[in-house]
Amino acid sequence: KMPGGGMSGVTVADDAVTAYQALQKNKEHSFIIFKIQDEKKIIVAEKGDKSQSWDELISRLPPDNGAYVVYDLSYKAKSGAENTKPILITW
Repeated sequence: KMPGGGMSGVTVADDAVTAYQALQKNKEHSFIIFKIQDEKKIIVAEKGDKSQSWDELISRLPPDNGAYVVYDLSYKAKSGAENTKPILITW
């Protein structure tokens, strides 16, 4: 579970937690872009549907602002099994 806030005083919006859980548990999104609103709250800026690729994610990142991204990385394990794992990217 994503924390609701830390020593910085920045909190996480409920819909941001819900979106993260939908990606992690239900694989509903290929990525989620988060931004900090008014220096106080992390909110969802954009969600990518399951068909959207890494390149589509990169094209949606803000050129002049920072963001946090959770990307559902697909990879092949040594055993040959297809797996996914959410990774956090700071932009």
